[in-house]
Amino acid sequence: MIRLEHLNKRYPGAAQAALDDVSLHVPRGGLFGLLGPNGAGKTTLMSILTGTLTADSGSVTIGGHALAQEPATVRALLGYAPQELAFYPGLTVAENLELFACLTPRATAHSLARAQEVADLKAHRGKRAETLSGGLKRRLNFAIALLGEPQVLCLDEATAGVDPQSRNFLIEAVRNLAQDGVTVLYSTHYMEEIERLCASAAILDQGQLVAQGPLDALRIEGERLEAAFLRLTHTRLRDSI
Repeated sequence: MIRLEHLNKRYPGAAQAALDDVSLHVPRGGLFGLLGPNGAGKTTLMSILTGTLTADSGSVTIGGHALAQEPATVRALLGYAPQELAFYPGLTVAENLELFACLTPRATAHSLARAQEVADLKAHRGKRAETLSGGLKRRLNFAIALLGEPQVLCLDEATAGVDPQSRNFLIEAVRNLAQDGVTVLYSTHYMEEIERLCASAAILDQGQLVAQGPLDALRIEGERLEAAFLRLTHTRLRDSI
């Protein structure tokens, strides 16, 4: 469903590439994890995949459609919840959903109602977004990504900064979407979420893909995913770039 071939990206003035010859293949349906230390290139990869950033070279194909040749078609297949909250704080929940529905290919009154239902936001429609709790803000961010009923859903730190109840709610909502046939690319720092949700994952480090495949193939002799992650990316501290 997702094919990224030989992606390269270097930001102006950067000492090293944000992505260095990254190729990643994600099959249709199910959940695929994306892991990496701070500055590994996860958000850059997500941004290129969703068309909000252009790669220096390489190709992106979604559902057999090349992003470079069919950008509108590809974007209509995608939903994206970025790590940074992407809505208008001064608008209500309902106003945000209605506004982004107008901007989203394939959004309909039915898909708007469905996104609100999946994120369980009906009771909060009249609240201004800036007054919401951290968990509700993440649920609004999530709902906006669902407005076009995407076939591919890209989630970048979807549960960052939320309480355990909100995290559990979001994880189960994502699981249900995958069971309904949505292909989910799930980026997180929480290893337990990948172990709970995903059968396969890829690990980025310093812009390079260091491993990808079934979780059992990434681990050695029954080790936890966190141990495999540290073995593959090493234990030194990383700073965001």
